[in-house]
Amino acid sequence: DSISINFSSYETFFSLVLNSSLAFLLVFRLNRSAERFWNARASWGTIVAYSRSMIGSVLVHTSTSQSNTDYDPKLRDDVLRWIATFSVATMQFIRSTKIVDPNMLLGILDETDIMELNNSASHSGLYVADQ
Repeated sequence: DSISINFSSYETFFSLVLNSSLAFLLVFRLNRSAERFWNARASWGTIVAYSRSMIGSVLVHTSTSQSNTDYDPKLRDDVLRWIATFSVATMQFIRSTKIVDPNMLLGILDETDIMELNNSASHSGLYVADQ
């Protein structure tokens, strides 16, 4: 009888220690996962904010109201297209997608630019930034 009582107390003790350890480990991992998610979300927000800021700067500095003789609307449009493409290409790279879906860039890039992006770039975000 005393052996079964001893065994029962050991079983309860080990069960309590094991369950508590697993619970702390699970809470720690979930907390760390949530922290990484929010850090990634903040980083993505920074990329979007800088992209918008660059687009605004390009639009302000290339406005036709300035007496700028070097104004080239095609060059301005190319810069805006590649800034928009940078966000899409970086998103695809973060998702470990090697090929940027052409449907995501419809109306932004033409087919030859999309094919060149997909064929010649191992890091699509850096390729776009180099354009």
